[in-house]
Amino acid sequence: MRVHVLLPLFAALVLLVTALSVGSPIFLAGGVLILLLVAFCWLSVRWSAASLRLRCETAPARVQRGERCLLRLTAVRRCPLPVAPMEALVHLGPRSLERLTLAEDSRGGQTVEIPFAAGHVGVSPVGVETLKVTDVFGLFEKTLHPRETLSELLVLPRPFDLAPLVFAPLDQGMGTMARATEDLSSPSDVRAFQPGDAMKKVHWKLSARRQELMVRRFEEPILPESLILMCAKTPEGPIAPLIWDGLVETAASLLVRERECGHTSTLPLHGRQPCVIHSGMALQDGLERLARAEPDPGEKLEQLLAVESRRIRASGALAVVTADLTASAAQQLARLRHQGPTVRLCLVTEDPGRPDWQMLIYTLQNAGAEVDYVEVGSLPPEVEP
Repeated sequence: MRVHVLLPLFAALVLLVTALSVGSPIFLAGGVLILLLVAFCWLSVRWSAASLRLRCETAPARVQRGERCLLRLTAVRRCPLPVAPMEALVHLGPRSLERLTLAEDSRGGQTVEIPFAAGHVGVSPVGVETLKVTDVFGLFEKTLHPRETLSELLVLPRPFDLAPLVFAPLDQGMGTMARATEDLSSPSDVRAFQPGDAMKKVHWKLSARRQELMVRRFEEPILPESLILMCAKTPEGPIAPLIWDGLVETAASLLVRERECGHTSTLPLHGRQPCVIHSGMALQDGLERLARAEPDPGEKLEQLLAVESRRIRASGALAVVTADLTASAAQQLARLRHQGPTVRLCLVTEDPGRPDWQMLIYTLQNAGAEVDYVEVGSLPPEVEP
């Protein structure tokens, strides 16, 4: 029972006691009237809460970060007794809550259209979290939790322009790969022998007929793929949502750029729902899986590089997207660069001049790795006008 109810109940009790003491019908009528008023307020809240029907619709259900959405909220109350304007706590996208007041019309219903911007990448419920029904005098209230109104909003990353990854020497474009092996079981043609050709490729029968050495030509080797690794360690600090947006959108931008260049790319995701995004799937599906990725407080870049060592050895170019850089991770990346694949480190940060990173970045650049800064403030705008 709310404290506000005690005052009218106390007043009614005093009036009733006074009426019984002095035998005055006026005091009796006043006490009964107050009790009826309290009962009326209690009944209006309970009846309204029991008869309330809510419906929420979100359009569209999938948007890019910064695009506009529309939440249409319809509330119908089948109770003739009046209540105060209802207060709703509404989910409006990832990590966004807003309080709204629903003013009732003459028919006992209310439809509100709420435009909002999808400010952060991710998946979140959109709809009414709680709804508070209060009587006109503020004596009673009931809080509803209409979970059935919540729908899913998927906010996709917004890719931005990035330079394509560069493969190691002899791994450029469509050329023959130094670390790829030919399929010796699938000869496709023959040609004249050239100095440097392996003797096992010589076609001896054909060479005997033509009186010159002929070698078999085999099918082109499979091009090495580019590997994109995103360290999903949970960002910290007041701008943690912006840092996470930067991580996801940088990885998405690399995926889009590699697809545009015709390169085979792979992006493995670890966490609660591990999956692998590769160039063989539709781009929209890959972006949706990336948007559904969740931060992992226990993930470390060093562990990620160790787990993906097999894919790294088979790749021609490695891109690492992270918001955290340690000395051990920098040493691992430098060793990987010496082993063959090119390395690009994309650091997502609000402060590119961090002094604790300068020596690590100098070590990476000396090893031949490329270091790019993705400043949170330079990302595409959060909200479109």
